[in-house]
Amino acid sequence: MKHKILSQYYMMGRTRVIASLLFLSVLGIFAISTIPANAQSLTGKIDDNTPFVEIPIAVFDDNSLLKISLTATSGDLDPLLYLVDSNGNIIAENDDVADGDINSYIEFVRPPFGKYTVIATRFGVDEGDTGGDFSLSMSIEPATSSEAQAEFALDEATLVRAGYPEINPQAQAEWTFLVYSGGDSNLEASVMNDLDEFELAGGSTDSVRIVALLDRHPEYNADNGDIQTAQLFEIGADVSADHDQVFPATLDSTPLADLGVIDSGDAQSLAQFLHWGIQNYPAKRYAVILAGHGAAWQGVVADESTGNNIALADLEKTFNTVLSINDLDKFDLLVNDACSMSSIEYLMTIAPFFRYTFASPEIIVDPGVDMTALTQLLNENPSALEAVGAQLVDNYVGRDIVDRKGIDNDYLGLAFTNLAPFDRVVEAITAFSDFINIDPIGYSNIIGQARANTYTYSAFLDQDDLIDLGDLMQQLIAYSSDTQLINLSRDVISSLEGIREYAQAAERVQGRISFYSIYFPAKSKEFSRDYTLITPLQAWGEMLREYYNVITPRLWQADDSLLAYHPAIAPKVRVTRVYPSVSSIVFPPTISVEVVGRRIASGAFTIDRISEDGTAYRLAENYILTEVVNDTTVSFVNSWKSGVDQSYFNWLPMTLPVVTDGTVSEFEYLTRTGDNASLNGRYREAGSERWNDVIVIFNLDGTVRDVISQTSSGALAAVKIPVGAEFQTYRYVVKSGGELFPEPNTAYVWGENGISWIPQAAPSGQYNLGFLVTAFGGASGFDSVQVTVDNATFPPDLAGYADINLGVNFQRPAGWSAIADLGGWLTASSARGDAVLNVYYFRATDDIFGILETAQRRFDLELTTPATTYSWQDEIGLRFSHTYQTSDGVVWNGDGLVFHRQTAQGDRGMVFTLDTRADARVNREALFRSFSGSIQFFDAESLKLEDVSDWRYDFINRLIPYPVIKTWQNTTRFADGIWTVYRPISDASRLTLAAIAQLEEKDTQTAMDNILAEFASGGTVTQRVYNAEHHEWLTASFEVIRSGQPMVGRIYITELNNRLYAFRFETPKGIQDVSIFRDFFEPMIDGFAPPSDITFSSGTRTAFVKSAVITANDSCGDVTWNMLCYGGGQPIQALVVDDVGEITLETLTETRDIQDILAFRVGVLEDGTVDPFSVASVNIQANIPNANTTENIKLIVFGGATVVNKAILAPDTVNRLQVINPLDIRLNIRSMPSTDISYVSGTLIPTQEATAVARTEDNLWVRVMLPDNPYQTGWVSAELLQVVDETQTIESLKVGNPNLPDYSAMQSIEILFDDQLDENVSLNGVLIQTALSQEVLYLEINGALFEIAGGSMFFWRGDVAGLESVSTSEQVDAFGDVTSRRRPSSWTSEVLSGSVRIQIANADVQATITSVAGTQVEFDETASNVQLSASDRSGGSLNSALSTSLGIVQLGGNLTAEEIRQLVQAQGQVNALDLNNSQDLPFFFGGRGEVFYFNQSSFSDENVLDYLFSQSTPTEP
Repeated sequence: MKHKILSQYYMMGRTRVIASLLFLSVLGIFAISTIPANAQSLTGKIDDNTPFVEIPIAVFDDNSLLKISLTATSGDLDPLLYLVDSNGNIIAENDDVADGDINSYIEFVRPPFGKYTVIATRFGVDEGDTGGDFSLSMSIEPATSSEAQAEFALDEATLVRAGYPEINPQAQAEWTFLVYSGGDSNLEASVMNDLDEFELAGGSTDSVRIVALLDRHPEYNADNGDIQTAQLFEIGADVSADHDQVFPATLDSTPLADLGVIDSGDAQSLAQFLHWGIQNYPAKRYAVILAGHGAAWQGVVADESTGNNIALADLEKTFNTVLSINDLDKFDLLVNDACSMSSIEYLMTIAPFFRYTFASPEIIVDPGVDMTALTQLLNENPSALEAVGAQLVDNYVGRDIVDRKGIDNDYLGLAFTNLAPFDRVVEAITAFSDFINIDPIGYSNIIGQARANTYTYSAFLDQDDLIDLGDLMQQLIAYSSDTQLINLSRDVISSLEGIREYAQAAERVQGRISFYSIYFPAKSKEFSRDYTLITPLQAWGEMLREYYNVITPRLWQADDSLLAYHPAIAPKVRVTRVYPSVSSIVFPPTISVEVVGRRIASGAFTIDRISEDGTAYRLAENYILTEVVNDTTVSFVNSWKSGVDQSYFNWLPMTLPVVTDGTVSEFEYLTRTGDNASLNGRYREAGSERWNDVIVIFNLDGTVRDVISQTSSGALAAVKIPVGAEFQTYRYVVKSGGELFPEPNTAYVWGENGISWIPQAAPSGQYNLGFLVTAFGGASGFDSVQVTVDNATFPPDLAGYADINLGVNFQRPAGWSAIADLGGWLTASSARGDAVLNVYYFRATDDIFGILETAQRRFDLELTTPATTYSWQDEIGLRFSHTYQTSDGVVWNGDGLVFHRQTAQGDRGMVFTLDTRADARVNREALFRSFSGSIQFFDAESLKLEDVSDWRYDFINRLIPYPVIKTWQNTTRFADGIWTVYRPISDASRLTLAAIAQLEEKDTQTAMDNILAEFASGGTVTQRVYNAEHHEWLTASFEVIRSGQPMVGRIYITELNNRLYAFRFETPKGIQDVSIFRDFFEPMIDGFAPPSDITFSSGTRTAFVKSAVITANDSCGDVTWNMLCYGGGQPIQALVVDDVGEITLETLTETRDIQDILAFRVGVLEDGTVDPFSVASVNIQANIPNANTTENIKLIVFGGATVVNKAILAPDTVNRLQVINPLDIRLNIRSMPSTDISYVSGTLIPTQEATAVARTEDNLWVRVMLPDNPYQTGWVSAELLQVVDETQTIESLKVGNPNLPDYSAMQSIEILFDDQLDENVSLNGVLIQTALSQEVLYLEINGALFEIAGGSMFFWRGDVAGLESVSTSEQVDAFGDVTSRRRPSSWTSEVLSGSVRIQIANADVQATITSVAGTQVEFDETASNVQLSASDRSGGSLNSALSTSLGIVQLGGNLTAEEIRQLVQAQGQVNALDLNNSQDLPFFFGGRGEVFYFNQSSFSDENVLDYLFSQSTPTEP
């Protein structure tokens, strides 16, 4: 639970004017008191009859401070305040003033002149359940200005009065370090320890001077003299040598002066120190070190005694003034020894004044940046700052963090940033924000979806306001298909890469984060309204305000109308089933939930313990995340179906955390994020009354790792709690709606190792198990159900598992792994991995012997004893013993049981086994006896009927799901035609209906016009576009009169995988129409066809891939056949053959015909390095007839690839010409150019024309397309044909090889790769897509023939690590560089949609293999091996990025191991099928003619290509 702290408000300077506030009117029942003109108050009551009160007000001057306070005075009212402008936008809101205070308070600085509305309400508004009397007060007063202060006083007299000594300036050094240490806080000991690091380096030298200001706190630390003032030092050498023995270490430096009590959070203090230091310690270069609390955009160096910190505007003024007065251009380095300062807002502020900076977007932990190494390295080489930067980052991440051995280490990192190009960052963010602000409503969904899964800094501390900017842009690219948005997002990522000189983080986040944070709270109520006043990124601040306005529900708006499409709503959460109601560790409860809503950001499973007085206290809140396995890592992401989401969850493990100090132990609420556990509390030192709020972070073993404090300004820092201090936890009372109210709880004594926690079985008692689901912006829904826990009679060494769909419960030893559900297979293993239990389940009839046979076959079980009948709980099954061997060669022996069960999913065979290795240290017989004896069956079918969910899912085309309310029935009649129609069971009038159809039209607007003409003729119609989370809809709302009854309706049309689908809704116009649309119709649209792939970007690679593909499609979408198109990035380089056979080198940035291109390569920079995200697109006609212009094969080629056109036309030849049968007889078309060794494959009737595509070298035979199937070819005697165009001749046709297919330009290609490619970054391949077609299209790649079904897409990827070697003489300088193009010896073809049949024929491999969506073919030429396997289609994978780039929505999940096994088993039959017959091979659409393959040995080696490149003459485009 995040502590809510009322932020300080920062004001900009304006003329002070007395402002006034006027109440225009008051809605509701309350009394108005007589008060001064600029302050008024009222009282009233909020309850179910009056859930909110609206108070219109007017502000007559925009230099005002508006204060509004709402206080509950009776009942259980939980107040909530909104401030709304005249356009209905929420500009401020507050729920709780602070932790422990449920009243509401808003301060709004400088509201512009105009009218506003104050909404006084309760949590949940009209759906809330609290009520009582309230008192509301409002006042307005002149806004003060933080900029009204006098200019900095930096003259010599003022410095002397401030305590700065008058000394003789030192000789100019190479460097002067100006160290400003803000120790007037609970970081007092830490900043002193940091100063000792400078002493360890030897202190000040003639080359590097170190001057420090150390401010101290009056209470926290008495070491180093118990000083309570600020002191000035020139750092000397270390003498005490106790840095690693005591904390803080002894400071041996002698103070130059005592400055007395100062405010180190005041910018003037910093300015005076910097100016004095520069004047007295001149240097060629200056470094500023700021040490203390950091708060990102809210400032740095907090002074706890005054409550101030140095704000961004004051920092800007400080650095500008000091540089100016000292005639300096810039400081050279800024070291931020403070948390969270790699913030875009902060870096933008300091960028004009510094060249480089060290900063972390996360908390900084001791020892922080290594000041000893920094000093020593710059003493050794003063000009080596860039190299020093990399070394210090590596020290922090690779040494200091690792040595700490804490679980929070997984998230820490540090960046060395070059601030020179920071203007590009500002420009990119501003352009992005301005673009979103043009249409904040239209982009709100995608912004919310991306924000829900963007990396959040300090999430392990339950923080949620600072996100990684680069990751947000990556997620936006993953979710979007908008070219302009994608390009703007990529520009932001590129600009961040341009400033990141060097950065490292823990392995867990290294590939995920950009190292730069930006402010973006997950919840609108957490958005600080003063951010727009403080931030220098005004466009970003405006974007956030617009976003929150769009996504925040306006529950007080009673005049909701049909003009509002799918407005923001709080999710409706309902627990629909729980079993059993009395649960235990051996039979844990399973809870089903239904969530109806849209824009779902996150969800949590909550566990609340009910005390004897009925109060519920939160003890656990586990985030509901979905595992995504992508190309390189495993991620856990928020993934919820829009519309209707139905899920079930187990309370596993059934334990709760117990915190102890060794004497006192208590169940406490820990925040769990991944492997991290943290505890909110407060501490006070012995004898002190000062409480300090902190967050305790635990290691995996339950011991304390770190203690983090947070100041009132939001600054985070690691602190140390003294031994013997009192530590008190917070406990959390569950409020209505699932929110929490903190109150002090158990007190512990902080020991030498602090406190610790362990999981223990949940104590017996009453619990509420619930679900808290949150929409974008923070609107939430909550529901819970009460269960009884009875653990008193069960041993703690067992852990149970229950499956509510299978109807089975069983136990395993408590130390074993959690049950993993692998789809048809439940499994868990012992701690040593030497024993495993398995539960296999699959569709089966009531035949236990047949079930056993199936299990033997599927899971390679070999029986060692015959199966015998076995009776258990009135079920007849089989018992058997078995053995099997895993792929690693380990032999397992086991015992098993077989049963047939009627489950909630139908008939299932269930096989239970307990298996051990030969070296197992466990007693298998005892384990099996315990396991088998724990099996309990229950009636899952009957339990399913107890589910009280309101919705079900139906399907169109057996594959595409959509939600339907259960109280509506299918009433489709013959007259409804293509429409499936649903009506409410209770509606006797049959006027209200919902209908869905698949449409035949290809164009969305044409389809809409046709539907409107049929169903809304004569009515009023309004069309618009609705951007839902998963689909874009063209919509039309209409009003018509049917049989005298006014009707209102809507039509929605969307395209999904090249097909159109439509919904049609109608209901009588009246008081119920809005609720019918909101409650029934809109969830059907939002829930239509949710993709099975989870959209998620796992790094810049997938983001840049999608950006490149989208850009290429946008640039090259209209390119016609046989054209090469520049899609972005580096220009294309092409070898072109002219009419006389001369070869030249062309540079292309537009489109060009491919007929005379010998080869082209993509993404090569001038220095020969490769941009892997450059892209080119090729549209190939292939074997498509001239008439079928909508069909094609498109290749998207990524940077680093060279494509050789093996079907290039010779000079003075043509690819096709028209011929005619001039005779009065039929002409036979033969399979080969011979009458002896061929068969007749077709005929030409008299006067029938055909397309000729090739000739034999002797001109005796002509190859033509078959008239009845122009996708296939045959041969006709040339002397029997006549050319239609008399200006052409048979001799002008290209020569064709009768033993090979006919290839048009680029239909036969060789793909080579530059050997400078980084295989971890580049894509190493080509994306191939075919348009919808009823025929098979052919493409030959590197000697393999790909027979591609229309509407398919696959990614051909070469193995860069396995490029064939070439001799030195063959590495020709082709492009003026030394890059060698090489052929990959192995490759992978991953099918993303549709199907592909591949034929490989060379000296070592003769293979045919068929691959479908979700599978891949791997070919290794060196090992003479080809195999079929499952491909990765998970949301973060490269395949998913490629699929979504081209609009392919995956509706089925990844293929299971069983499905892959079946496909492999069927290969012999599938590959033997004739492509002539579409019934034989359903996922191909039919074809005619023979199957050919190309033998790669017939093409000369790639060294010939290098030679041609080297001999060519470059030309300009």
